[in-house]
Amino acid sequence: MINKQIAVGIVEKPELKYTKTNQPFLKFTLKTWTRYDGQEYNEWVKCVLWGDRAQTVDLKDGEYAAVEGMQKTRSWEDENGKKQYMTECNVKVLETLSGVQEAKADGPEEDNLPF
Repeated sequence: MINKQIAVGIVEKPELKYTKTNQPFLKFTLKTWTRYDGQEYNEWVKCVLWGDRAQTVDLKDGEYAAVEGMQKTRSWEDENGKKQYMTECNVKVLETLSGVQEAKADGPEEDNLPF
């Protein structure tokens, strides 16, 4: 079986945190979208990057990024002892896409055509 997730989108709310055992992790949401039949549909992918890379990556809110990883559901007990679950992309590859701009759904402006 293959468990691979690839997503490209806009970074929202990157936050460096630590587990109780002081393991660093960077959590963030990646806003993705698609256009179909003249409408835009949004999806939000919860992502987590574990380990030393979580401390060194400079990820900013509103920046475009691409992630590759695997979908994983983890569980933990909250402060009230209740078991919580979250499904997220366990990121193995993270690329920031500096200078990327969203393409228009209906193509380039008439004045920007190369001919």
